[in-house]
Amino acid sequence: MTPPRHFPLSESSDAITGWTADSKAVFFISNRSGHMAVYKQPLGEEAPELLVPEGYGRNPVLTPDGQSLLFLGPSAHNSGSGLDEEPVVLVPANGGPARTLFVAKPWSLLTCAKSVASFCGIAEPSDDKTHLIVSMIDPLHGRGRELIRVPIDPGDKDWWVDLSPDGSQIAETRTPAGPINILSLRGKPTRQIELKGWSNTLAFTWAADGEGLFVVSGNRGNRIALHVDLDGRAHPLWESQGATGETLVTPSPDGRHLAMQTWTTNGNMWMLENF
Repeated sequence: MTPPRHFPLSESSDAITGWTADSKAVFFISNRSGHMAVYKQPLGEEAPELLVPEGYGRNPVLTPDGQSLLFLGPSAHNSGSGLDEEPVVLVPANGGPARTLFVAKPWSLLTCAKSVASFCGIAEPSDDKTHLIVSMIDPLHGRGRELIRVPIDPGDKDWWVDLSPDGSQIAETRTPAGPINILSLRGKPTRQIELKGWSNTLAFTWAADGEGLFVVSGNRGNRIALHVDLDGRAHPLWESQGATGETLVTPSPDGRHLAMQTWTTNGNMWMLENF
């Protein structure tokens, strides 16, 4: 890895959400306009292109064909991210009118495969919150058929899922303690990954070649990005000291770049005299 560089060059709150299919530009969210919006920016340019000026909520993902963005819009009651039902919205990746596909259950998560002939999915807790249900997303008709259903703790919201690049597998973990389970959508046995020497799995994304995962591990105030192969061997790549929020690693489709995002907080202390 070469030394990381700051991107984009702004003091706003920014987060990478995905890459264009040619790996030459990124999609990201930012509050630079005073509220969260979605932008697109080539790696070698300084000015971003505004794609979604309003109506954005959270969790944007690029569809496998690279033509559209899916995201969860604000809830009807503006109750906060994930706390209420949220619309699943589709918008052209080059800009254009947004279209609501269906309404997702509270605390849902979108995920997309990368190969052109593949699909996107949505993970939603069941009504009784005892199972996590992953279903396909149909860009024309909305929520599609159910793919998998796994048991979860009704009181634990720290589960995570991600579709493999070719759409043949789903990686999922039900608690930060792990393990990470690799579930086949083609009838193969489930594979279980125990991270060797690491704990507290917060999030992960598949590597572009499908042969491993980029896993974020850590505790309050510290996040470490790891590359983990399918046998559980972990190699530290990057550490974010003082991290106070979501940290994620998003590989480019060609496997040549990693977009790593994190939130840290800094501030100034002032001394006043003679007041």
